[in-house]
Amino acid sequence: MTEFKKILLAIDGSEGSYKAASFAADLAARLGAKVTLLYVASDKDTDGFIAKPTYVTGENVLIAHRFDRAKKYLEEVGASYDTLLELGDPADMIVTIGDKGYDAIVVGSRGLSGLRELVLGSVSQKVVQTSRIPVLVVP
Repeated sequence: MTEFKKILLAIDGSEGSYKAASFAADLAARLGAKVTLLYVASDKDTDGFIAKPTYVTGENVLIAHRFDRAKKYLEEVGASYDTLLELGDPADMIVTIGDKGYDAIVVGSRGLSGLRELVLGSVSQKVVQTSRIPVLVVP
């Protein structure tokens, strides 16, 4: 049976990602797993996106507040975690990082696109289709 000791949790600031965070926190606490909170700032033109990251001078990207709610869930159950920020295509980065020693990826079913008519968000759908490790999609 596969053990889940390292879980990658994708956070984008959406309600869906925080539902995934709550699920991942409970799962990590039950399994004794460590969670990595991952935020991927899109490298594409973000002017049209609701989730546009805030850039400051130098190479710093202010996104720490997007981790706060997920950290709270993890701390409430005593789960171990760390955070990771990457720049690139969100789905591609989630899969690439997931392949680097993680046992599972947890994502929300929908992110910040605002397209509620989609059954599964484009990022979560691409992650499910391309990942080589288990992906848990939280509705």
